[in-house]
Amino acid sequence: MNRDKIETLDNPLLQAWTDELGLPPFAAIEAGHFEPAFDAALAEHRAEIERIATQSEPPTFENSAAALDRSGRLLARIEPVFRSFLLRTPRLSCRRSSAGWHRGWPRTTRRSSAIRG
Repeated sequence: MNRDKIETLDNPLLQAWTDELGLPPFAAIEAGHFEPAFDAALAEHRAEIERIATQSEPPTFENSAAALDRSGRLLARIEPVFRSFLLRTPRLSCRRSSAGWHRGWPRTTRRSSAIRG
């Protein structure tokens, strides 16, 4: 099994959140979980957008606008956890520019810009 697959399997951000309220498992999340989670979420969102853009059926509200609205759910789930993690971990907030896991932010901005064209 390759390293990326192992990181995905062991990453609490990419697993089902089984808390009765659907909350993330904050105690299990570490800074190193964010970069692979953002990588996986961005790849999933790109694939969803590609499927919408290249579908063979004529565009309808359901297969274009509604499909676009449903896309990116994993990314939308990870981003607020990341912000919360920064707020509750001040020493990491100060080191954002040198920490590898923060690189998800510029990539999510590029993703939004690419979708809007």
